[in-house]
Amino acid sequence: MARIHERAGPAITQKTQHIAPQYGFVLRFPDGKQDVTGIEYEDWHYRYVGPEIAQYMTAQGWALEELMSNLNNPAQ
Repeated sequence: MARIHERAGPAITQKTQHIAPQYGFVLRFPDGKQDVTGIEYEDWHYRYVGPEIAQYMTAQGWALEELMSNLNNPAQ
């Protein structure tokens, strides 16, 4: 699948990633998280988790797996 920046340009990709959490979306396979997700960076792949969680995950720099891990093991 073509990446967003290949079709719309890097400015649109960056803008989308910046505003997505306000609307409850997180990038499913963020850049630099392949060791956590097992999947290479995909700039088009978003998941809806709700605005509050999306903004928290973004502030923490977490992928979905890291959120789930912290929910399951909050003491770590």
